[in-house]
Amino acid sequence: MKAAKDYIVFPLDVPDPGTARALVALLAEHVGMFKIGLELFVRSGPELVRWIAKTGSAKVFLDLKFHDIPVTVKRAMARVADLGVFFATVHCGESRAMLEAAVAGAGGSVRVLGVTVLTSVC
Repeated sequence: MKAAKDYIVFPLDVPDPGTARALVALLAEHVGMFKIGLELFVRSGPELVRWIAKTGSAKVFLDLKFHDIPVTVKRAMARVADLGVFFATVHCGESRAMLEAAVAGAGGSVRVLGVTVLTSVC
């Protein structure tokens, strides 16, 4: 049975890894997952993802919204799987082949979430 904390996803929508690490240290045992978006990932890269995956029991949700040619997305998702990520996002606006490549690259270890519409479009 899941604990209440397992349903909480905390967005690390901060611009620097120091702030992110402080939040993770504070909340790692109180949330089920941390979301890392594009800004933080570009600033801190895979190192932060690996660190979070090793800190406490919270999972990692990598929200990068992959959108590229199928072979590139497949390879990128395979690298995401290597990081121990639980969820990763892809854009659904591309082709079926790209979405299938994302799932294949995830190799069953990463759950692939499809983004259909960005909130800024609504």
